[in-house]
Amino acid sequence: MSIAQFDLLVQVGVHQPISQQGLAEKLLVTKGNITQMVVKMESAGLIQRTQEWRTKHITLTNKGKELYEEVVPQQELFQVSQFQALTKDEQKQLLALLKKL
Repeated sequence: MSIAQFDLLVQVGVHQPISQQGLAEKLLVTKGNITQMVVKMESAGLIQRTQEWRTKHITLTNKGKELYEEVVPQQELFQVSQFQALTKDEQKQLLALLKKL
């Protein structure tokens, strides 16, 4: 799974059901890019799209939910471990700098 696919999985898992346009905005990609990513993830059986008038809503399938529940906690633990090397003040400073960017 690519980083972009992982990000898509996380955003859908957190915000489902989410519109395809809303997902594109959260991932900071164009409609064309999101369509390609969604098609690949749908083909893999991880997400499903339903259409309500002009809006396509995306949700995780059971397979997608299982993968989300497996990989997201591991990623969260990894991220926590990376920040443990920093003091609380350094973590605040890093956050401030990232917000500034």
